[in-house]
Amino acid sequence: MRVEFWYVRHGQTLFNVLGRLQGWCDSPLTEKGIADAEKAEQALKGIPFDKAWSSPSPRAVKTARIILRRHNAVLKTHEDLKEFDYGLLDGTKTSELPEKDLKIRRIFGSWNDVQGEDSKTISLRIHRCFDEIIRRCRNGDKVLIVSHGTYALFLMRDLLGIDLNEYRNARTDTESKLFPNGGIMKFVYEDGEWRMDTAPCRPEQYGEN
Repeated sequence: MRVEFWYVRHGQTLFNVLGRLQGWCDSPLTEKGIADAEKAEQALKGIPFDKAWSSPSPRAVKTARIILRRHNAVLKTHEDLKEFDYGLLDGTKTSELPEKDLKIRRIFGSWNDVQGEDSKTISLRIHRCFDEIIRRCRNGDKVLIVSHGTYALFLMRDLLGIDLNEYRNARTDTESKLFPNGGIMKFVYEDGEWRMDTAPCRPEQYGEN
C-alpha cells in the first residue's frame, strides 16, 4: 500500500508577527498569511487530493479551505494535528523568556513543567494520528495535511526519521526558516514505512527541488 502526503504549515498569523508562542491558542491569519495559503494553493493546484485533514485550529482550517478551493476532497479536522502545547506559556512573547531556556525547551520539547507537552506526548499524538489516517486511506490516495510548524518538526523526527540537528545545521541561510508559513513538505507511506520525499520549502519553491 502506498499513500502520498502533502503537509502544509498554516499561513502567517498575528501572533507570528508579534513574536508570541502559538500552540493551542490561536490568532487570525494576516494579509500575508492569506497570501501564503494562496501560494500553497497555486503550488498544489494540480494534485488530485483524495482526502484532506487539518488541525482544528482556525488558522489551519482557513489555510486548508483556501488550498482546497479547486479540489473535491472533503476537509476533516483531527485533534491530534493540533500544534505543540506550550501550556501556561502559550501566547507569551518569546522576547520575555530567557533565550537559553527557550532554546533548550524547543530542542528537547520540555514544557510539561508549565502544564504543556513534552516530546513523548506529542510523539504519541503523531503516531496515533497517522496510524488512524492510514487506516482510512486506500492504496494510491493523495492526502493533504494542514497543521503547524513545531508539530511538523516532531513529525519529521519521529515519523520520518529525520535527524533534526543535521536538518537545522543544513538550513543556516538567514532566508530559510525550518518550516516557513505556507511551506510544503511531501512524504510517503509505503508498505509500513515512512519516508521524506520533498523537504519543507516555501510554496513558490515547491516543484524546484
